Amino acid sequence: MDGDGTIYTHNQNIASQEIIDSIISMLKKGLCFGLVTAAGYPGKAERYEERLELLLAAMYKEFVRPDGTCDDVLQRFFVLGGECNYFLRPYVEARKEAPGRLRLAFVPDADWKTDVLKEWDGDDITAMLDKTSKALAEATQRLQLPVDTIRKERAIGIIPREPTTVEVLEEVVLSVHYELNDSSIPFTAFNSKDDVWLDIGSKGHGIQCMRKLFGIASASQALHIGDELYKTGNDRTARTNACTVWVGNERETPFYLRLLHELHNPDKIG
Repeated sequence: MDGDGTIYTHNQNIASQEIIDSIISMLKKGLCFGLVTAAGYPGKAERYEERLELLLAAMYKEFVRPDGTCDDVLQRFFVLGGECNYFLRPYVEARKEAPGRLRLAFVPDADWKTDVLKEWDGDDITAMLDKTSKALAEATQRLQLPVDTIRKERAIGIIPREPTTVEVLEEVVLSVHYELNDSSIPFTAFNSKDDVWLDIGSKGHGIQCMRKLFGIASASQALHIGDELYKTGNDRTARTNACTVWVGNERETPFYLRLLHELHNPDKIG
């Protein structure tokens, strides 16, 4: 599932108890569940923990025994950040002077990335980000849009300094797509209604990695729920490796989770 606009409000943290309960229910039924998000926080697992604080607390309460041990349910939960660049799994942190809690830890690239992702060269990525930086600067100058630019190791984005329209942001995205149309490395350039980002890779690549890791052979056995499945949306590429559900916002998501719950309820099958 996507994060912003799907299981929590844009740039906020998960807060819906119904969504939290549905995720726990799916895990109990043997399904794998993951947050697949554009948010990339290299080396900062705590940023993902903040987004999922209430969910992690509920999972700790449900799946961790008093002695701090747990069954394999937690091995079916994951977080995939930066579209397909950072993979995290939960672990139980024991604390002497306070109750334990679930934390998230990065998994080494060699343990989960496909050969395709491993082939993306660091110099080529740097060159792509340099080219994107130039395209963003030219587009925002042409549109007279004052912005702040943020660059990370596998992403670059702009944040407007004053309110603007989605159409203006989309024009910036289309300009980036035009400049990078001959790129040898896959990328995702999109607007999230408040800013514009380019990430190396895509959610399609990320879901492919997760399917391989969890032994899911067919795309028909995977489902991605997201709110940005339009042409330049960052959820669109999920369609290459999974079935998809398009939601308008996080308020629609519980309906589809209830439907999914019913489909996996043995009493209602057949």
